Amino acid sequence: PKGCTIALAGPPGKGKTRSALAALCRVAADGTPVAFVVAEEGFHDDDGEAGRDDLCSRLTKIGMAVTGLDESQFAEKVLSNICVLESQYHKGQTWDDFVSKYRYLVEKEKMRFVVIDSLNMLDPTKNRTADNLCALKTYNHEKGITCICIGQIRDTGMPVGGEALMHTADAVFLIEEMSLGSKEMADFWG
Repeated sequence: PKGCTIALAGPPGKGKTRSALAALCRVAADGTPVAFVVAEEGFHDDDGEAGRDDLCSRLTKIGMAVTGLDESQFAEKVLSNICVLESQYHKGQTWDDFVSKYRYLVEKEKMRFVVIDSLNMLDPTKNRTADNLCALKTYNHEKGITCICIGQIRDTGMPVGGEALMHTADAVFLIEEMSLGSKEMADFWG
């Protein structure tokens, strides 16, 4: 919904970024200005050292698949509506740097849908994730921005930011990894 700030948290490699990129491309395909905030990994891997497709390549592959557009149509109809903001603290960015750039995108570039990957990486201490989300949520409500904030799950099963994070977002989606023991697998497979 318009103005809704959503937390999407789960363990690594379970499809959080992929799902968010698919949503971002679908919204952009409708002509809506969108932004992708990269806080965890680089957007483009010039050196090819990541060992997998970089976010730029993944965005293009996922976007073309979900929209059904070829490369030139995708560039024209979708990529022209996407802004990418790199805001990694390990590259000297702070929460305040992020906020000023985020507000610029929203107010000057008229972004209406934003994906942040990942919220807890915008603050290296990870102690203020819920406070940061609260401030972001208030701003998003005022401006009518729909925002998906991707987050990580701790070993305890709770998202980084804990209970406070879960009670701050308008909606929280927790992706859990479930496994079956050998007895359950035997029952399942007969």
